[in-house]
Amino acid sequence: MLISDQRIPEKPSLEIGADVLQRRPDLAMGLSLSIALWANIEARLDSIFLLCTRDESGLASFQMKRGWDARAKFLHRTIRDTQGEDAGKEIRAILRAVAGPAKKRHEVAHGIWGICAELPHDLILIDNSDFLDMARQAIRAESANVTEMRFDPTLMHETARVVSISHLECLYRELSEAVSIIHAFMIEKMPRVVHVFGRDKILPAKCHPLVASRLFDTQA
Repeated sequence: MLISDQRIPEKPSLEIGADVLQRRPDLAMGLSLSIALWANIEARLDSIFLLCTRDESGLASFQMKRGWDARAKFLHRTIRDTQGEDAGKEIRAILRAVAGPAKKRHEVAHGIWGICAELPHDLILIDNSDFLDMARQAIRAESANVTEMRFDPTLMHETARVVSISHLECLYRELSEAVSIIHAFMIEKMPRVVHVFGRDKILPAKCHPLVASRLFDTQA
């Protein structure tokens, strides 16, 4: 997992379920902030599309796209095809910089949470594919006429990771940077008739180091 590379203990006393988050309130707050920050980013995409294209019919097609990757590709192609390669490269660099922490956010938003007695200050993040693995183990045991079985924890030990407050603080910082980039770009595209406090002090999104590095990297 990207959020953490710290493995769980060899024989952890695991307790799995959403309600374990109540036992780690500081970490639960970190999870909520991460999910809220990403929602703030995604919520701006429709506005950015319309501000960049002024195309309501195109917006309708854009809104039908589901998932960040599909929407980002559609926006990039639209800008490139209507405004040229340079504009396309800029929006692609911005979207990729913003999406940097998206996979970590996806892990914490869609994973299964647990705690273990051996790590009283941390959470355990379990890949949701582990439940599917349990189902497959059960079906194989049934097909083999096994009378009783216990789940093999091998996959869980390979995929589960320890998540500490420091991991979530790192994700919060990365997402906050992403919000600042997408906010700057949205303000750039907002008509000047709209009064935005401090507009002239906001650096263009393409000047942000995470964006600028991608603009000059042909592989980014």
